[in-house]
Amino acid sequence: PCKINKNYSDVNLGCMKRVSSGLDWVFSNTDRAIILEDDCIPHPDFFRFSSELLEAYKEDERVMSVCGTKLSPSFENDGYSYHFSKYSISWGWATWARAWKCYDSKLEALDAVYQSRFLQGHLGGLRQYAYWKYILNKVKTGQINSWAYRWMFSCWINNGLSIIPKNNMISNIGVGDDATHTKDAKKYLGMSVSGIEFPLLLHKDIMCNYKADRYIEDTIYSKSLVKRITWAAEMFSSTVKRKYLKRHGM
Repeated sequence: PCKINKNYSDVNLGCMKRVSSGLDWVFSNTDRAIILEDDCIPHPDFFRFSSELLEAYKEDERVMSVCGTKLSPSFENDGYSYHFSKYSISWGWATWARAWKCYDSKLEALDAVYQSRFLQGHLGGLRQYAYWKYILNKVKTGQINSWAYRWMFSCWINNGLSIIPKNNMISNIGVGDDATHTKDAKKYLGMSVSGIEFPLLLHKDIMCNYKADRYIEDTIYSKSLVKRITWAAEMFSSTVKRKYLKRHGM
């Protein structure tokens, strides 16, 4: 039993503006929220996991989001229920109004960040910097219609960290050729989910897990040389296959 509040746009605003304006509305009504898009299917434990950590870190401005998706292998051997990351994965997540107020919707800080060289140091190297500069420039000019990249950038410039669960708790079923932003992420389609043990074991130290973050950057984002060659080969093969099937009406 609950009260349902609905907010609809009269026109199609697109992915970036609709999610952003929707969350502006959400946080004008509450100080915290769990956010699920229609293609993200959570394990039931995700709700308790998020709720408890939203309460635990409600006043700690170093923590800017709680994520339900885990894309990296398990590098942590400390027994904790989660680790911290500089990457905010928005396939099922939660945050606070105090964090969302830092959202730089127009990337107004981007030029100053480039000049300060903060981003290169924060991301760990020239390869990472070159990749993200390319992506963020496309986001700012509207070539990539994404609110999630803007949110990630906002977390970075505020030195914010995200909580990543020990086990993956979100299955994304919206990956594939007809997806808006995840056409080439088919290996993440319908990832298995599992629960988590309660009570949660809270971290004593708030700092990112560098091994997990390096895996995310090298595998998903800027990619190491080996990963980039592999990725390019997979994309070429996929493109050839799509053209073949289309040509033969399959």
